[in-house]
Amino acid sequence: MLFLAVRPPDEIARRIVQAGIELCRQHRFANAPFGAQWLHISLLNFGDYAEFPRGHARLARILASTIVAPRFNATFDRAMTFGGRSATANKRPFVLVAPEGHGFSQLQHRLAAAVDVRRRVPFTPHITLLYDRSTVQATSIEPISWTVDEFVLIHAQVKQPTQPKPPYSIIGRWGLL
Repeated sequence: MLFLAVRPPDEIARRIVQAGIELCRQHRFANAPFGAQWLHISLLNFGDYAEFPRGHARLARILASTIVAPRFNATFDRAMTFGGRSATANKRPFVLVAPEGHGFSQLQHRLAAAVDVRRRVPFTPHITLLYDRSTVQATSIEPISWTVDEFVLIHAQVKQPTQPKPPYSIIGRWGLL
């Protein structure tokens, strides 16, 4: 998989993991939250690839380098089971969600416009904490906030069913003004 995303700073990622652990206890999830190294907010997916897509990655870097966007404050203040594309009966994403009208939407719109992509579904900025079969309605959490000052290009290896989730490789970074 090749995609553009925002990653929380290390200190914030650790806070998110701790919040995820507590939420797992509260809601009695069978699965544990992802580690800090996998936390991100997806902005634009370029597709899934069995092997590293050198040509697509090069084009993604060129397009990303043309983006001019301001820094913004990110706040995640709700946790819920998300009914996104990947939701199945046994694999429902449990996520932290940012409020409406967030800077993520503006950045995602600029990125999508740069590659002439029109979203068919609404963009909901979220951080997936884990997948589980349980369903949890939106619930308020202690807000987790930081200033978003960059976005990244990530290559994620395809996970094999019998292997642990492989780490993400950050293959590009671009600062926000």
